[in-house]
Amino acid sequence: MERFAVLPPGVSAGEFARAVAEFRACVGAGHVYVTPEQLVPWTQVMLPFEDEAFAPAGVVSPASVEELQRLLAVCNRYRVPVWPVSTGRNFGYGSALPATRGQVILDLKRLNRILETLEADVRERVGARDVKGFHAVMGAVEEVTRVRLRG
Repeated sequence: MERFAVLPPGVSAGEFARAVAEFRACVGAGHVYVTPEQLVPWTQVMLPFEDEAFAPAGVVSPASVEELQRLLAVCNRYRVPVWPVSTGRNFGYGSALPATRGQVILDLKRLNRILETLEADVRERVGARDVKGFHAVMGAVEEVTRVRLRG
C-alpha cells in the first residue's frame, strides 16, 4: 500500500487509497501528489504555527472543468475535504497550505485559459450604456490571451 503523508480526518488509509486511485483516473498520475516527498512544495508555513497543523493529505491538479467535477465527486463520495488554490498560493502569505490538517489541495493552476465569454452576461453586469467599452476591453483581453497562449 502507498505511504501517505497525512490522512483526511475520518478517512481510513484504505478509503484514501481508493480515492487516490480515482483521482489518478480523473487527471492522470502525474497530477496527483500524496507522498511526503511530493508534497514538499505545498507545505511551507508562512504563519507562526507548526507545519503539521496544516499538513495537506494530498494535492490534485485538474486541467478542465470536467476533471474538476469528477474530482469533487470522488471527494464527496469518500468525504475528503478540499482546499482550492488558484495559482499555488493563498492569503498573500506565499503559502498554499489548507486551513486544517488533512485537506486535499485542489491546485487550479492548470485551469489557466478563458474558454468562453458570454457577451450578454457581461453586458448585464457592465450596464447597457457601457457596451462599447466592453467591446474595447474584450478586444484587448482577446489580444493578450492570443499572445499568452502562443508564448
